[in-house]
Amino acid sequence: MKVREERYQPSGRPKIEQKDIEGGDAVVVTIAEVEEEKVKGDKGDKLLLVLVVEEFPDKVHRLNKTQLAYMVEKLGDETNEWIGQKIPLVKTTQEFGSGSRVKDFDVVWVAAPDEWDTILKAGGSKVPATRKRGKR
Repeated sequence: MKVREERYQPSGRPKIEQKDIEGGDAVVVTIAEVEEEKVKGDKGDKLLLVLVVEEFPDKVHRLNKTQLAYMVEKLGDETNEWIGQKIPLVKTTQEFGSGSRVKDFDVVWVAAPDEWDTILKAGGSKVPATRKRGKR
């Protein structure tokens, strides 16, 4: 099979990365839109929930199952009610892989529910000790 580069372009908009969070380990953002995005996985297509925030309108934040659970715990399960809500995003690391191929990656996550109040009150300038997030 001949490789055609145009077939293998990354899908969707770029994600919010650690380098986008300046001046600390957290940022408070305002949800502008909540969208669904279909991505191809090893076991077929998956549907992800994606946040578009006012502070980074050209980028998105894709929620995994853990972060989605955090959002539902803090804001409820009706995504239309998330619009306009302020949420904390934090710099952290996450493990990917298995066995001897486990590697830590720098990522941005929705803060854990017990961290929200501290981060929101400080406007993102103070964040509890960064914790490594589990395997995805």
